[in-house]
Amino acid sequence: MKANKCFPEDTKLNDELDLHFQLYSVGITCDSGANTAATLANGGMCPTTDERVLKSKSFCDTASLMFSCGLYDYSGQFAFKNFVKNFNFHNFDVACGTKCDPRNTNTNSQSTEVHSLLYAAYNGDVSAMKRFALQGVEMTQQDYDRRTALHVAAAEGKIHVVRFLIEKCDVDCGIPDRWGKTPLDDAKHFEKEDVVQLLETHMGKITVVTNAKSD
Repeated sequence: MKANKCFPEDTKLNDELDLHFQLYSVGITCDSGANTAATLANGGMCPTTDERVLKSKSFCDTASLMFSCGLYDYSGQFAFKNFVKNFNFHNFDVACGTKCDPRNTNTNSQSTEVHSLLYAAYNGDVSAMKRFALQGVEMTQQDYDRRTALHVAAAEGKIHVVRFLIEKCDVDCGIPDRWGKTPLDDAKHFEKEDVVQLLETHMGKITVVTNAKSD
């Protein structure tokens, strides 16, 4: 470009290149690069910390930009590779597509969903709980006895599930089952002292915040 006199005579080329590389290049490690890619693949939520790094709209805008021009001249070809032949990711599939939607789950009914949610809580399966949350499953669903996943996790002493439900999913600790028992009541009944302490501490924080807002 310089040889073809594309720059004005008083251009400081080094400064221009420095700005260009700041805008178009970034220094990362393998770990940070993998974490960034995983966060984008996870809808803007960091899979290692469970923190939402990008808002839903920001993620959609970023993903759209990457899809349309992230591979430069190859972007158009990428948009017509095999995955749009099998899945409904083509922009106009809404009008003529009969392809599979990979985002659909195999959950056929609410009862099955509730059973899966409570079973994961019973087993202390935090990874499954995270998947349910990311899929938009209502984490406060109740079974026939009006027991929630938090009731089950508290009764079984699955403190990691309890912490995830109350800290990441904002599940209400005071939801009563059909007998009027809360998750805290269950934890006390089955002598799960670490869970009792966690629930009482969490409920105390909520009380403090509520009182502060009232004042």
